[in-house]
Amino acid sequence: MVYGHEQMQSAIAAIEELASEAGAEAWDWQAPETDESLLDKVKAAGEARIAEGFTIADKMERQNTLSAIRKEIVDSLVSDDENSPDGAPCAV
Repeated sequence: MVYGHEQMQSAIAAIEELASEAGAEAWDWQAPETDESLLDKVKAAGEARIAEGFTIADKMERQNTLSAIRKEIVDSLVSDDENSPDGAPCAV
């Protein structure tokens, strides 16, 4: 593992040099606040089912099951007339 880390240092240095030459400014990005109310609703709607879905060994079956659970949760929490803040229909 140390070997890989050492070898990546030259690539990281090259990226940092390119960024400084290009004069790119660092983004002042802050993660949005967590909506605890929504998080609680999502947990209540399917946390146990999601955990159970992750125990499925077959990859395709697991993905299909988790996708179905996700769709059910989103459908139960978002009504058809609700829109995202920009006015477009919610596409979660």
